[in-house]
Amino acid sequence: MSCHPVPLTAFQLQEDLHAAELRISEQQDEISRLRSELDSRPLNAEKRTVELQDEVSGLKMIAGEFSRHSIGSELTCGNSADYERHLREPSRKVREDVEREWSVKLSKLEDQLESKRIWANRLDENVRAVTAENKELQTVRPVPFRHQSQADRGG
Repeated sequence: MSCHPVPLTAFQLQEDLHAAELRISEQQDEISRLRSELDSRPLNAEKRTVELQDEVSGLKMIAGEFSRHSIGSELTCGNSADYERHLREPSRKVREDVEREWSVKLSKLEDQLESKRIWANRLDENVRAVTAENKELQTVRPVPFRHQSQADRGG
């Protein structure tokens, strides 16, 4: 007994091709994301951690001096609106980092959406083609509907 694979229809082949293209695209996106993440990491992580801790310590010291100064100027000037506004607004660097991070995510989601739109259009075209082919086949050779009689059923 030999096993012969069932031949796939053109529609099934198109669906398989599109699914494979989607997987490849997603894998390429993942590879790019991982490469950029790897490139952004420092070669010597421990050294970078120490540098960042020193930077944080320095910033805390500056913040302490600033808060002491701003409290003194608040008492003398009474204008804390600018100070509070600056505390509420993110820094330009933080805003740029967030925009950069989310623009990549947004771009990836837009690409996925476009890919799914293409897939939906292909599916719609295939459904229309199969429907048209079925109508054509029914007009060429309609299948008669026949009730089985008692004699045909064997009893």
